Amino acid sequence: MKPDQVKQRLESTIEPQRKVFLKWRSKLKRRTFQQYLVRTSLLGVNILILLVIIIFVLQKPSDAVSTASNLPSLNDSNMDSQSPNPLDQLASANIALTVAQMNNLPETTAINNQADSQQAELAMASTSDNIITEPEVTQTNLKSKANIINYTVQPGDTVASIASKFGVTSNSIIWSNNLNSNSVIVGQSLLIHQ
Repeated sequence: MKPDQVKQRLESTIEPQRKVFLKWRSKLKRRTFQQYLVRTSLLGVNILILLVIIIFVLQKPSDAVSTASNLPSLNDSNMDSQSPNPLDQLASANIALTVAQMNNLPETTAINNQADSQQAELAMASTSDNIITEPEVTQTNLKSKANIINYTVQPGDTVASIASKFGVTSNSIIWSNNLNSNSVIVGQSLLIHQ
């Protein structure tokens, strides 16, 4: 065979293999590029999320510091000058008592005594500088003895006329005096609750 023929024959057998190789190389490049694109985009999204978190955390550090500085510390001397709310102390003592009773703790008696003491302190009259404050006068709807009138029945009076005269109901006069009917006798003494 001649060298040209060998060359041509070689080219004819190599050419299909070369095409297959180029085709595979092209697919491999596409696949590699797609993998590269996916990895790069995932990395970019993760970096973006991390930046958003950092910005959110560092957005207003002065607010977090001022909030933390407003909280009382355990060593703060101002805590001694402030008196706690007695109702809070009573509630705390009652909660401690309930927990002690539920768990059958040996300290239950002492905690019960403390809760009783807290309740007694709260029930005592409030004083300032050893002077007992005056009780508040409240108005009630209950009738007192000052609101009870002893009325003597006059000629021509009926239960209804007496009730209208004093601004009460006929039934209240009947019930107050244990009357069986609406009739009254002249000279009869009636109690009227105004």
